[in-house]
Amino acid sequence: MNKFKRIILGMVLMVSMLALQGCSYSELTTPVTSHSLTSDESNNFAFHVELKADLTQGYKWYVYATQEIDEADSKYHEGLLNDTYTSKYKYIVRESGEFDLYLILVKDGNLETARIYPYEMTVTEKEGISFEEMSAYNLNSDTKLMKTLSGALDIKTE
Repeated sequence: MNKFKRIILGMVLMVSMLALQGCSYSELTTPVTSHSLTSDESNNFAFHVELKADLTQGYKWYVYATQEIDEADSKYHEGLLNDTYTSKYKYIVRESGEFDLYLILVKDGNLETARIYPYEMTVTEKEGISFEEMSAYNLNSDTKLMKTLSGALDIKTE
């Protein structure tokens, strides 16, 4: 009985802590699809990408760049209380200059209905990486990029 009381007390404390921080049950259990891009403070030629995909909707993220970039680190995990798959990457750019980075959100493995989130990336040795997010659009409106991505990406359906 004493062990049962400890478990109940622990659960009450956890729920109270989350409620005091402003977290609701629906926020913890609702799947999320989002993306973010940040520059690395310690390396001028590195940047981080965080991609979240709602598994209940059949979403999956892909990354494509018009310049050679190297994946330096990657971490993956699935949400504990929701069906969100989170991928965190660290990329290192090989040389300075300008290039385009595309974050591609594919639903159910269908590249034709994919949503593109383009970034214009600029890399200099002095200032490091800077980027500008452009307007998102559907891939079917860009036939040249569609042809490029069809050959470059290994789209998997699950």
